[in-house]
Order: sequence, then structure tokens, then C-alpha cells
Amino acid sequence: MQVFANSSSCVLVGILAIKCFYPYLESRNIHLSTCRKVAIGSFFWVLAYLSIAAVDHRIRRVYEETGEEISIGWQYFPYFLAAFGYVFTVPPQDVLAFRIAPSEWKVFGNSVYKFMQHGVTNVIARALVIRCAAWFTPDNGKDNINGIENYTAAETWKFIYVLAAFPAFQTFFCLLPWVDRWYQKVEEYVQAKEKEEEEMSRREAEDK
Repeated sequence: MQVFANSSSCVLVGILAIKCFYPYLESRNIHLSTCRKVAIGSFFWVLAYLSIAAVDHRIRRVYEETGEEISIGWQYFPYFLAAFGYVFTVPPQDVLAFRIAPSEWKVFGNSVYKFMQHGVTNVIARALVIRCAAWFTPDNGKDNINGIENYTAAETWKFIYVLAAFPAFQTFFCLLPWVDRWYQKVEEYVQAKEKEEEEMSRREAEDK
């Protein structure tokens, strides 16, 4: 269910962005820089984590009042918001990182970027989980949060707000004017470099 909710949401939001959102902006001559796209996506990540916190609150409230679990369908809304975050943050940065790398270093440059994107962040995430281990320890004497009884006896909700703080900071950071100007300079450099490479390729073809 989690895989289905995540994948289907990303596909749906991706189609909406490509077929509706970006064409709508282009029709009004509005161009979103990579920095602005990341800011939009990061804001949706904040909304996704806040909705996860709301679902977590409902899990605890329903169990406290009735002793029952809530429907797994409640995860669809957070995943749908997270899909917006993914579509607006990951693809634009992937494209920019690939375009920045020199022609002969495309694969290596993309590998370094993916290592920074996933490898380093996973190390940070693991360190956070270890540091916040007390929040994942139920106060009913159990040593894990498996099962609704153990889960509601722990303070895992605190970790959700810690996670929400990261995209909140990224949203604020990307909205800073000088950060957007830096992104735009990088994009202008990439465009100039691509034109130069195209011109060189054209001249080589003419010489042959």
C-alpha cells in the first residue's frame, strides 16, 4: 500500500506538472528558476510532514478512545503532498547537476551528486535516529514500537517535527534573493557552456 500510494502519487503529480502547471506558466511567460522550484517543493514537503503529524495524532486519539486502529488509507494524503515535494525538488536538481558536469564527466558528476543526495543524507538520518532513540522507546517496558500499543506508548511524533524542520529551513533558504541569484548564475553558465559546445560540434562537422 505504501509503495502504491507513493509511486502512483508521483506519477499523477508529474503528469499534472508537465501537462498543466508548466504549460500554464509558459503561456503567461513565467519562468521558475531551479531555486524557486526547490522552494516550492520544499514547502510541500513541510505540508507532507505536518499531515503525517496530523495522522499520527489521529492514530493515538482513536486508539485511546476506542482501542482500534485507523484505516491505512489515511497515508494517501501525506504521500500525495510528498509527491509534489519530490516532483519540484528532485528532477530540477538532477537536470542541473547533469548539465553542469563536463561532457566527459557526466556519469561521474551524476554519481557524486547522487552520493551527496542519498548517501550523505542517509548518514545524517541514521545519526538523528540514534540521537533521538528515546523517542522510539515505548514507556510500557517494551523495547520496540511494533504494534499499535507500543507505538502509541512512544513519542515518535517528536521526530516528525524534526524532519519537518529540514524542508522548512530549505524553503526559507531558497527564498533568499542572493541564493536565487546564485542559482540563476549557475544556470546561465550552463546555458552558455552548452551553446559553446554546440558551436564547436557544428564547426567540427563542417570541417569534416
